[in-house]
Amino acid sequence: MARRFLFWGILLGVVALYLFAIFPTRGLLSERSQLSSARSQLAILTKENAQLSKKVA
Repeated sequence: MARRFLFWGILLGVVALYLFAIFPTRGLLSERSQLSSARSQLAILTKENAQLSKKVA
């Protein structure tokens, strides 16, 4: 009986650790990657807009 409670307690602790530590970290890393990609696209578009503005002027 005590082993069963110990098993479920450890299992619950591991699941809680995953939900509160590992799972959000994966989301943050994904967001960081997307943000980096968006910044590089913004830099390219800004450069192209400057070139087009020079052609128009």
